[in-house]
Amino acid sequence: MNKNIPNYLSLSRIVMSVALFFIPVMSVPFQVVYVLAFVTDMIDGNLARAIGAESELGRKLDSYADLVYLLAFFFLIVPWMNLEMWIIIAGAVCLILKAIPFFWVRYVTGSFYTFHNWFAKIGQFGLMVLPFLFMWIGVAAVYVELIIMYLAVFYDFILANDRCKAFKEGKLELPKDKA
Repeated sequence: MNKNIPNYLSLSRIVMSVALFFIPVMSVPFQVVYVLAFVTDMIDGNLARAIGAESELGRKLDSYADLVYLLAFFFLIVPWMNLEMWIIIAGAVCLILKAIPFFWVRYVTGSFYTFHNWFAKIGQFGLMVLPFLFMWIGVAAVYVELIIMYLAVFYDFILANDRCKAFKEGKLELPKDKA
């Protein structure tokens, strides 16, 4: 099996996420591309591990693809939901808080490390289904997703603290990023 397939899946998520900006929001083509982009996120890392194709490039591509997908969500779907300002602010604060552990680990260890864990995957799944749930049950779906995302951020802080502590104690060595 081609060891680059997981990277191709991550790249396809970037392309599909950018394509969303050119498709009418929540039209059937938008929904199909939106869900397919999410599916690539669910399988790229698992496939890489299954075929022994894990790489630093793959981890970075996955993180960049997640970022582009998230940007499409916030610039396209959030305005479509026409939410109250306090909900948008709560979501923005969550995003800012989500970035802190990432930069904290970078500062302490000198290496970028993203938190790919089941809690984060649940939050991402919540973002994928959120517009559909919003159509069916309204703003209550947003409240539930915000709670899930804040729990994921809290868990990221715990993981970052553990990772930094282990690194300082010499129990964990992370590769230095190459310039």
